[in-house]
Amino acid sequence: MIRWVRAVTILWAGIFVWMLIGLWLETALHVAAGAVFALYAGKRVWHSPSAVQSVYLIPLVVAAGASWWGLDLSLHSHEVGILYVHGVIPYIRHTLSVLFSSDGIWFSLLTWLNLGLMAGVVFILDPGLEKRQAT
Repeated sequence: MIRWVRAVTILWAGIFVWMLIGLWLETALHVAAGAVFALYAGKRVWHSPSAVQSVYLIPLVVAAGASWWGLDLSLHSHEVGILYVHGVIPYIRHTLSVLFSSDGIWFSLLTWLNLGLMAGVVFILDPGLEKRQAT
């Protein structure tokens, strides 16, 4: 029971710290994940092109749109400027208000769903090593 309470406490603390990081870092991490997925997808499509593998384009298009949206949200909310000029406490208040706004919630939901889609394509839809060695 104590391990469960400790794990939940650590999880909530991690989620809170992640939220305080702000939209700009979430956008940067999503851009990095999209770039890695683009390299992976490009290599897979290059080695065995087929119409079925065009499914790799769906997460890339969503990643490009979400990255643009996150950059737009971050620049319009002036997160880094608020941190530099006003300090940490106003930055935390502003970041929480942006993250819990309608745009912030939809952006976070879209990025996490897209990261899940990328992971699903890589780990579920992609043939495993055994299948590659069998052919």
